[in-house]
Amino acid sequence: MHCRDGQCAQAIVGDTDPKIISALAEAADGSWWVGTLGSGVYRIGKNGATKEYDEESGLLQNNIRCLLVDDQDHLWVGTKLD
Repeated sequence: MHCRDGQCAQAIVGDTDPKIISALAEAADGSWWVGTLGSGVYRIGKNGATKEYDEESGLLQNNIRCLLVDDQDHLWVGTKLD
């Protein structure tokens, strides 16, 4: 969900299947990184375009615990071990 001016709406991340969001991080360009429990990481651009990153594209694990964008605008991803 996202809320603005007292109105809330469902936030769609990736396909329309519901996701459990576990972490958020804002990039220097104003886009957002969204970590999920079981569905990997999504980058939502300022224009609303979404790109998915998961185990098939190189993530160690799709169960995201934390995200951090450092001062060089690099994304650090913490995942669950197993």
